Amino acid sequence: MSNVLHQNMAVTGSYIMAELDLTLSRDAGLVAAGSNKLDAGTVMGKLVASGEYVPFDPDADTGAEVVAGILYQGCDATVASVRRVFTARLTAVTEGRLIWPEAITAEQKKAAIAALAAQFIICR
Repeated sequence: MSNVLHQNMAVTGSYIMAELDLTLSRDAGLVAAGSNKLDAGTVMGKLVASGEYVPFDPDADTGAEVVAGILYQGCDATVASVRRVFTARLTAVTEGRLIWPEAITAEQKKAAIAALAAQFIICR
């Protein structure tokens, strides 16, 4: 039997390389009910109608198509909205640890990374 250590990289804040200051770099808000189980590092959009966060969806027309931040701590928002913290600005993140929609194209991902950079969230 192998003694290989398996580590879950989708733990709280594991995608962060550096951030300026906790009070400046993060915002709090609600993950919308129906968003299901989400891991830390999920790239998020924000619904225009409710102001709640949902997983980024470049094909939506609800506000989810606009990058609003990165989920700092995983949650289960299957049934009810859940209050969570989000990386919102002034942070360097590990691009390979971010969670994107399965069907995202290379062009959409490039545009989303540029949108993060516009919020001073730098992917490395």
